Amino acid sequence: MNAIPHFDCSWVSIKGFDQAENRDAGGVFACGTYTFAVIMDASGHGTKAISFTAIWLKALLALLPESTPTADSVVQLMREAHQKLREARLFQERACFAALLIPHDRSPCTAFISGDCRIGSQPKVEEVHWLTPVHTLEAASAKVFNDVGGLVNRQLVTRVLKARRFDPPELMQLSHDIGQAWILATDGFWRSDCSAEKLPSDDCSFLRLHHEGTSSVQQHHDDDNLHLVGIYAT
Repeated sequence: MNAIPHFDCSWVSIKGFDQAENRDAGGVFACGTYTFAVIMDASGHGTKAISFTAIWLKALLALLPESTPTADSVVQLMREAHQKLREARLFQERACFAALLIPHDRSPCTAFISGDCRIGSQPKVEEVHWLTPVHTLEAASAKVFNDVGGLVNRQLVTRVLKARRFDPPELMQLSHDIGQAWILATDGFWRSDCSAEKLPSDDCSFLRLHHEGTSSVQQHHDDDNLHLVGIYAT
């Protein structure tokens, strides 16, 4: 049997200087057989964006089983967690998200994408290689038209999490190479240079999972917006 990988988790989340509050959020579940990570970026629609992300994240992480779930069962759990948004009547709010299911037996990972959050891999200290698509008007138009230079609202997202109706995320299988780190990021990070010295206009967040063998969590954020379940919650 392969040894259980222990991921160290690094969470950075910075409020954009043009934003009234940080609407990004992240979550990690880990047990003996798999790790599940998710990042969210709520829009400015409605007045309860932080509650929206917290309710869905906490509900989803609490539903995850101890044995490695299938991709289809994760989508079903996302649907069940979505019901909590309906119960809270958060019909104005919406959010993009990206999630990653990492089996500890080196089976292929599964990415779950809705909107413009992305997942990438980072071999050692190299640059991040973004692996997942985004659901934006620009990306959809580029599949049909070669030139999207005159497109208005090109960054408008075409798939989101919202309470009125559950739209299943796009699924992708990703291979996991030894020594690589996983990066889950909001568009405020992957579209710009996010650092403590240069504050971005948009909220800027990323979650980095990497092998150091200690299962530690490092956080740099200005809000309590990382939710931990399993070995990271101790």
